[in-house]
Amino acid sequence: GLPAVPLALGGWAISLSDRVLVAAFLGVRAVGLYSAAYSVADRAVSGLASGLFMSAGPAIVKPIL
Repeated sequence: GLPAVPLALGGWAISLSDRVLVAAFLGVRAVGLYSAAYSVADRAVSGLASGLFMSAGPAIVKPIL
């Protein structure tokens, strides 16, 4: 809903602010390399975390129910 919009915009701004700093200090070429490496690492960590949560979820929820 509408209350989530500022939260989403703030998260978007924070996630892209590092690229602005990299561009300011190292240039546009470094931003491209940084973005590619960040995307690969982010997908790897997200995949591992997703697998962990999916496998641990039933063990956590079962005792509650």
